[in-house]
Amino acid sequence: MNIVINLPHRKDRLKGFVQSFAEASNFATGEVSRLIVSPGVHVAPEDVGDRMAKMEGGGWRSADKLAAYKPRALGCLLAHRLALTRFLQSTDYLGLIFEDDARFVPGALETVSGLCISKPFFGEDGWLLMLDARYFGSPAPGDLVAPGVIRCHKARCASGVVYTRKAAEAILEASKECGKEFDLYLEDRCKTGLVYATSPSLCYQEGGFSDIHGMPVAYANHTEAKS
Repeated sequence: MNIVINLPHRKDRLKGFVQSFAEASNFATGEVSRLIVSPGVHVAPEDVGDRMAKMEGGGWRSADKLAAYKPRALGCLLAHRLALTRFLQSTDYLGLIFEDDARFVPGALETVSGLCISKPFFGEDGWLLMLDARYFGSPAPGDLVAPGVIRCHKARCASGVVYTRKAAEAILEASKECGKEFDLYLEDRCKTGLVYATSPSLCYQEGGFSDIHGMPVAYANHTEAKS
C-alpha cells in the first residue's frame, strides 16, 4: 500500500509529489493509480491540551516558538497515526507512507520493491525501512547489512518509510499518548535493532515553506553516499 500525507490546502506539494512518484518507477501509471492520499491534520493551539508534554525547548525553540510549534507538531503526529491506521485496515503486509514533500531519485520505487521482495537484510518481523536516511554518525562495519542498506542505531526521518504491520502497530502503541514529535518515535524504535535505512537515500524532502515549522526550510539531501 502506498500512502501520501497531504494537507488539503497544499495541493501544490501533492502535485509535485505525484510527478516525482511517477517518474521514480517504470510502472508509473499503475503505481500512481494505487496511491492513497491521507489527509493532514490541523490542530488549533487551544486543542493541544496535555499532549506533546515531552517536547523540549532549547536551541531555536524559545517558549513562544515552542508554543506555536506544538499544535503543528501534534497535527503531523496525528496525520501519521491516521496513515498508519489506514495501512493496518488493509490486508497488505507492507505499507509505504510518505510526506507530500518527498521527492525521489530515478528508479527509487523499483529499488524499494526489489529490497522488499528479496529481503536480504531482514531479521525478525517488525522492521521498518527509512528511504530518507538521516542517521547520526557513520555506520559501523557491521551495520551494512546488504548493499545500500544499513541498520540504524539513531535515526529519524518520516518523509518516506516502509512499515511492516508489526512495526506500524508498535509505533501506534508507543505514540498513543502523543507526547512528542512523530519522528522521535521512529528514533526510539531504533533501540529494537529493527530499523534500517537505504544508504544513500532514495528520497529527500523538497525545500520550501514548511507547514510544521511555519517558515521556509532548506532540507539536507542525502541521496548521495556519505563519505
